[in-house]
Amino acid sequence: MAKAASADEIWRVKGVYHVVSSVSIVIFTYSLQQMVFPTYTELEKRSNERFASVSLISTLIYSSAFILTGLVGVFIFGSDVKSDFLVN
Repeated sequence: MAKAASADEIWRVKGVYHVVSSVSIVIFTYSLQQMVFPTYTELEKRSNERFASVSLISTLIYSSAFILTGLVGVFIFGSDVKSDFLVN
């Protein structure tokens, strides 16, 4: 039977490398979100459908740039990169 977690264990901040990944995801999300209103106001023929397609295309381009940056980093540094971010 699994041991129940105490309140102290739940609320304590743990220093693990998953925090770095979660911060990266949050930054990615908010960097896309801040462009919603300026992008919509710049559309020539404004509609929700046109904005949805523009948003999808920009998200794909932005995601591709992140993935490409990660791949280039792996190709440049290769086996020197450790799985633990703090060791690098």
